[in-house]
Amino acid sequence: MRNRSVLLLVLSLPAVLAACSPGEEPAATEGPPPGREGGPLARDGGEPPAGATGTIRGRFEGDGEAALYVRLRPVAVYVEKVEGKTFEPPAEEACLDQKDYEFVPRVLPILVGTTVRFTNSDDVRHNVHDSGDPSRLDFSFRLGEVRTGIFEEPGVVTIRCRYHSQMVAYLVVVETPWFATSDEEGAFEIDRVPPGNYRLTFWHEKIPATSLPVHVEAGGTTEAIFRP
Repeated sequence: MRNRSVLLLVLSLPAVLAACSPGEEPAATEGPPPGREGGPLARDGGEPPAGATGTIRGRFEGDGEAALYVRLRPVAVYVEKVEGKTFEPPAEEACLDQKDYEFVPRVLPILVGTTVRFTNSDDVRHNVHDSGDPSRLDFSFRLGEVRTGIFEEPGVVTIRCRYHSQMVAYLVVVETPWFATSDEEGAFEIDRVPPGNYRLTFWHEKIPATSLPVHVEAGGTTEAIFRP
């Protein structure tokens, strides 16, 4: 996966209108169980009926530094691009907050075309910029201010704050709606995947990306083990 993605900055709104207002952790950033319920519809067909999809469930296996990394920081897990299929981005915005001098969540997988809402829950001035050269995203804002942008290309986008060098987040922009982030033990689950053969990719900020083939059957559960 390329390490750059085009972002179009589109809007600035008062926090009172935000779907994920500063100080109110949205469901997507509260540390939900691993996995992702549902997803956008394919542009060439509707969503499969109940019972016609399967689940990919997996975990990390390993020790040493890799095990420590996975327990400290989540892994983004996603199904790679399916040839001949594109997907409508969700109507619901994803949210990347700044709270207690951290980006929340630190790792945020999203579908291409998703709108991301950037919020500030700290009573200090923060900055959001990407690591591109030149940077496509660079703005500063205070508590209660909001910015939104649309990510139109797949890739990993590194987000930082110019005022607080320890703050970093990663937007993992992918081409299918089937993705998850791992929990503290390295476990994950991706639901409602149509039957078929796919490639599953594991991305971590400290470990080289790894992919493996998976086969999904209707009503079944496919096990996927991440061994960096």
